[in-house]
Amino acid sequence: MTPHHLDDVTIQLVPTDLHGNIPHIGSASDLRGGH
Repeated sequence: MTPHHLDDVTIQLVPTDLHGNIPHIGSASDLRGGH
C-alpha cells in the first residue's frame, strides 16, 4: 500500500501498483517533477 494525498489534509492508502500507474497532478507531483 502507498500513501496518496487526496487533499491538503487527507491521505489514503491505495494499492502500490494502482498508485504507480495513474498520472498525478498537483503541488506534490510538481515538486517531484510531474510524476
